Amino acid sequence: MFRPLSRCISSFIFFVLLFACPLATPAQQETATITGEVKDASGGLVPKAMITVTNVGTNIIVNTETNEEGSYTVPS
Repeated sequence: MFRPLSRCISSFIFFVLLFACPLATPAQQETATITGEVKDASGGLVPKAMITVTNVGTNIIVNTETNEEGSYTVPS
């Protein structure tokens, strides 16, 4: 008589945990940062070079410029 009740309770706990776990999962964020350096043909760093980044999925264009050391960062 206790076995069917135990199975029912076990099944209930299993389904509660099954459906509660995805609710506790943190959302993923689509963020990225592009970094790099601009160098000339001889390998020297290029300061103040213009950088254009285009998201081909959304056609969003972001422009930036390299710093004095020739490096750049484009945040999302």
